[in-house]
Amino acid sequence: MINIKNEFLFLLINMRAFISFELKKFLNYLYNGHFVRATKIKKYINNSNNKKIHLGSNYNLQGYLNSQILSDVPIDICKKLPFENNSIDLIFSCHVVEHIHYKEFQFFLKESFRVLKKNGTMIITTPSLKKMVEILYGRDEEKKSKLLSRQSKIIKDNMIKKNSAVQINIVMRGFGHRFIYDFDLIRDLSDNIGFSQCVLESENNLNKFDKNITDYLISKGVEWNLETETYCLVK
Repeated sequence: MINIKNEFLFLLINMRAFISFELKKFLNYLYNGHFVRATKIKKYINNSNNKKIHLGSNYNLQGYLNSQILSDVPIDICKKLPFENNSIDLIFSCHVVEHIHYKEFQFFLKESFRVLKKNGTMIITTPSLKKMVEILYGRDEEKKSKLLSRQSKIIKDNMIKKNSAVQINIVMRGFGHRFIYDFDLIRDLSDNIGFSQCVLESENNLNKFDKNITDYLISKGVEWNLETETYCLVK
């Protein structure tokens, strides 16, 4: 969105993207939703002692019910989750919640709290506004340079120099992002919903939950992790 020239093009591109996505979602749900989805969810639940859900999955994690809204197990996190109360051990989402609106995220948190077992965990990995600002306006030039290097694949205007303000606008307005969070906001929301704990964890320190998540996040690369934080919410 940072390369858009005027408001008309902004509206046109957003409308085209919205219609295309909604059409794909509708057609996929016709094919994979309802009975097909319910059958796959039931099979996973019945055959798993430790029930773990990976939402927004572009990479299948072993031992999880991997779901992406356009996959063969389509789950829309803005709607009621298709699981019974107190039935799930772990819910993991990676770079997903920034793509939905603030009120939709609140609903997603409430639904996750409903379906998690007592002491169940919700792990949210998402771009962090605070982390980006600290790096972009801090004194660690090496980290700043690595974070700004992500602009090379995005900015098409040769007149724009790699810049901290540009990087923040890319994350705020690009990739279909709707809202960018930080730890303080996630913690406040989780407290209000009833989670007993909300902690900030390094991508290197998630083995206590699942080594698969640690390996997956590390594989995303240094630059990607520089703008990313992981929040662990316990019911």
